[in-house]
This record gives sequence, structure tokens and C-alpha cells, in this order.
Amino acid sequence: MAAATLAPSTAAGQPAGGLKTIDAPGGGQVVYGPIQGETSMPGAMASLLRSVHAHFGDRPQLGKFFQSRGSESVAAFFSLTAKKQDGRQITGLAIVSMRGGAAPSGAVLYDQADRFARSEPQLMARLTEAWQKGGPRQPAREPPAAEPQGPAQPLHTAAVPDGSATIGLPAGWRIIGGGGGSLHAAGPHGEAVHLGVINQNIYDPRNPRAQGMIQYLSKGRTPFNVCPYGDDLVNSFLSVSKQNRARQGQPAPTLRVINRVDLPANQYEVRVEMVSAEMDFHDGKEPVTSNIRMGAMRMGPAGGWALTVSAETVPKHLADEEWPTIKAMVASYRQNGQVIAGQTAQVIAGIHARAAANAKLAEARSAANDAHNAAVDAQWDDQARQNKVFENYTLDRTVIQDNEQNARGAVGYAAADSLVKSDPGRFQYVPNQNLLRGVDY
Repeated sequence: MAAATLAPSTAAGQPAGGLKTIDAPGGGQVVYGPIQGETSMPGAMASLLRSVHAHFGDRPQLGKFFQSRGSESVAAFFSLTAKKQDGRQITGLAIVSMRGGAAPSGAVLYDQADRFARSEPQLMARLTEAWQKGGPRQPAREPPAAEPQGPAQPLHTAAVPDGSATIGLPAGWRIIGGGGGSLHAAGPHGEAVHLGVINQNIYDPRNPRAQGMIQYLSKGRTPFNVCPYGDDLVNSFLSVSKQNRARQGQPAPTLRVINRVDLPANQYEVRVEMVSAEMDFHDGKEPVTSNIRMGAMRMGPAGGWALTVSAETVPKHLADEEWPTIKAMVASYRQNGQVIAGQTAQVIAGIHARAAANAKLAEARSAANDAHNAAVDAQWDDQARQNKVFENYTLDRTVIQDNEQNARGAVGYAAADSLVKSDPGRFQYVPNQNLLRGVDY
């Protein structure tokens, strides 16, 4: 990817000017520099990914976003097919930083998919060296876990029964469950991955409404967990795991944290962390090395909440050998783009519906909860606006203003480009920060 390819084309908010390129001797490339025309981190990331799309002719398929604790940067792995080159499979890492509220800067590291696990540390080292010599400092990026050098095993694509999620599996692995976007797979030596899991029916014993629900559910057979909302995520994970395993007659796990990294939360989550740890299930087997993504979802009106979990576990003696393969598997995990939106909405709607029904059996909503909801409404609005930026990118569209009709709307980039070029006095791009609630999102 030459630096010139990241210059603005037709849509507003493209990266421009001052970009530099680093070619690695063993393969792969780094492009880095300022991103002009954006004032938010989500908008800058969308702009950076759009330029990657334009260069390769294929929309990047994103993995999970992650953010270092206390940092002002965000990053995500991506994969695509280089349709404008020779059809190679490409894997890369996109990074955006806004240190101290400054204008965003970014970097893209990429290589052929079968080499990226090996070349990524070298590419990152070259980027770090370049940033230290001049220009903005490297955006902090703490890896979720140690990533030893070594090749990943060949993968073949497998899907969960309902087709809502797929993953690349090496020989000897198999899908053991999943649905609704979640996926569970097991390896031949005690390895496992659990992705997109949502633990529901968790009630905060300190919440008056939740106390009523706990009393009510204790009389029936519906499984539920009792855990404070807003507690440390590791403590919440261990508490929920202990209760779930107790119902199955299994001992409680223990966990030794090695590293913790804050991640950006989506519109349904309030807090997310990636935790690297050593876990012992006390099942007569050796401890495992684990990467666990933990997220707390918003509390419902009946005091119930949910914990999202995605975890990878490998027996300790196999961790150095197998972690590159585990990393490649997680990067290949995909949820069906059309199905997942509907399924996610159904999950959230189900949580709200059950909470609303259960609320009739619990105490009335307290004034404190109403005040809390009002306080976070502004935060939800800002999050919804930033989510719309990424949605527009995913759907290949942008928002334009018709000055004659005093109207605006989201249209495809090609159509927007044609309208703005044909009559720039009438049609104009709407900057991401000017999207209006109730109009554009």
C-alpha cells in the first residue's frame, strides 16, 4: 500500500498528507501518518479502513477492537482479499491514536495472511522505531497475551449449526456447540475457544428490584446468578463461573491475572476488558493459559444484567506451540452480517421483555434508577452517533445534505460522489460530528 493511496478521493474524512511507508525485508508493509478531516476516534478509524478498502478493492473484515488501559488509541485486526492486486488473502492491523485530544493519527500494518502472525511483531517494531525517531508516539498497544513466534496451523472453515457464526479450525478440532452468533470449539489436547457468549439472568443483590426477583426465581427452576452489578469484571467472571459450574456439580475455577487491557464497549456494554490469565479448573488436569474478553451489559429495569464472555484456553505446556494457531482461529471468527444484527436485537429485546415482565413481580422502579437513566442518556446518544459512523462505513454509504430541499440522507459513496461533483452548491457531505439524533441515527 503506497502512501499516495491513502490520500483523499471523493468522500470527506479520508486520511491525507504526511503519510509514510515502511517496507519490511521479510514481507509486509506499514503505512502511517496523520488522518485529516476527522475529530473522533471512531470516525478516524472508519476513514482509515475506507482507504484500505479503496486500495485493495475489498472491505476489511474486522476482528475485535481493543484499547490499552489508560491509553488514547484503539486498534483492530482485519482480513480481506486483495482484489485489485492478485487476489491474495491479506491480514492486517489498523491503529488510530488521539493522544491528548490532538488530531488523529493512524497506521496500517499488513502482510499475506499466512505470514502475518510471524511478520506482525517485526512490522510493529519498525513502526515503533519510526514513531520514536519523529512524529507522534506509537499508540500504546498491550497485547492480550504473550504471542510467541511460530507458524499457525492450516485452517479449514467450520460453521455452527444455525449458520450464524464461522471459524477456521485446524486438524483435530471440532465445533461442540453454539448458535445466535456464539461458538464453542474444542481441540484434541484440551484446548477450547468460546466466542460470543452472553451469560444472562444475573441479578445484583444490592438492588431492591433485583432482590425481589431473586426471591421469586428462587422458588422456581429458572437458572440465574447473583452477582453485584458494576463490580470488578474479573470478580464478576469468577462469581458467575462458580455458580454455573456448581449447578453442574463441578468445582469453582481459580484465576491468576497476568495482564489486563481495557477495550472499547459497544452500545449495549458499559465496560469491557481483555484479561490474560492462568486458570485452574481443579478437574485433575493441568492449568490452562487463557485469554478472556469480559463485558458487562447494561442493567435492565428489574435489576438484571448480563456478562459477555469470549475465551481461549490452552494447556500450559502447549501454549507456546499453539498460541499462534489460536490467534489465527480467533481472527477468523465471523458472525453472519445479516443474521447477527437481528439476533443481537432479539437477545437485547428478550432481556428487556423478561425484565419488563419480571418488574411487575418486583418493587416499582425507584427514583434513583430514573435519575441514573437520565444521566446516561447523553452517553448513549454519543455512542449511538459513533456507531452510526461505523454502520455507514460497513454499508458503503455516507450522509449528504440537499441545500435546495433542506433535506439530508445516507446514500452510497458512488451516488454521493456523483451528486456532489455534479452540483457542489446544492449537495454537500455532512461531517460525522454533525450527524443529528432522530434524523441521521
